[in-house]
Amino acid sequence: MMKSTRILYSLLPLAALVIGSLACNLPGSEAGDSDAAVQATINAVETERALREGEEGPPPGPGGEEPTQTPVQEPTEEPSPTPKPTFTPLPTATEIPCDRAVFVTDVTVPDGSDYSPGDVFTKTWRLKNTGTCAWTSGYDLVFVSGDQMGAPAAVQLTSGTVGTNQNLDVSVQLTAPGSEGSYKGYFKLRNPQGVIFGIGATGSVAFYVEIEVLTALADPDLVVTAIDFDPYPPTKNDPVVVRVKVKNQGGTTEEGFTVKWWPGENYPNPATSWNVNGGLDAGVSVTLTYVYAGYPSTYSGINTKAVVDTGDTVGESNEGNNTFLRSIDVDP
Repeated sequence: MMKSTRILYSLLPLAALVIGSLACNLPGSEAGDSDAAVQATINAVETERALREGEEGPPPGPGGEEPTQTPVQEPTEEPSPTPKPTFTPLPTATEIPCDRAVFVTDVTVPDGSDYSPGDVFTKTWRLKNTGTCAWTSGYDLVFVSGDQMGAPAAVQLTSGTVGTNQNLDVSVQLTAPGSEGSYKGYFKLRNPQGVIFGIGATGSVAFYVEIEVLTALADPDLVVTAIDFDPYPPTKNDPVVVRVKVKNQGGTTEEGFTVKWWPGENYPNPATSWNVNGGLDAGVSVTLTYVYAGYPSTYSGINTKAVVDTGDTVGESNEGNNTFLRSIDVDP
């Protein structure tokens, strides 16, 4: 707005000159009128200037500078806080206990096997070591509850070492009770510190043997009750005498049957075979002997195997107990 006023003042002399020039060319009375017109123009300009200054505010300060105004700072929004990072905790690994076992299978005496009163038999379970500690000669198989059937309070578990995730065949010799009925005995393991543990996720479950005792069995029942070595343990490449004991625990005589022996359960062929043709009366046992030329390798915990009535030619009261396994070591 001040710029417009200055322009107006710069044009004022020019306007007066134009009006004066016009007045010179007019008659006298008209010249007076022109003077009055000039004065009126000046008055109008002054009035316009005063009005404009009133609208624009106070005049400039000394020295001609316009007064400065303190800038007004616009309020600013506070910055949003930076979100804190979140951390997802890593899953905690499950700690594997020192002593744990898993039941794999019944090697001998399937559940519900039939026996006559007083029959002596060997129960074998196959267990897997799933703990972090190896089983040594300091570990035992222990009877914990149920029908003891002549089992000792404790039996040494192994004479060697059974590492993590290795299998072991665990055996105990038992005697069928003298009365008819169902019998069930429970067993667990015990470490060298005397701590008893079993199978299952928490190591609290017992494994068991279950049999039926009958006073009169109409059919024969052939079982292998033992595999023995002389000397024991056998030595690699040295001859060893093998003795397989078979019993007819049924109620009648069996006239003839076959028995075979394998040095290891995974060997493709048996080392020998016996034909028992003289008959085997009820409750009677027979021991079969063979001289084995020698194991070709050193082993720790190899399962040797004997099977009676391999072709299932004998009609037995129990066809599920013909196989017997024994875990042995072979020295170098």
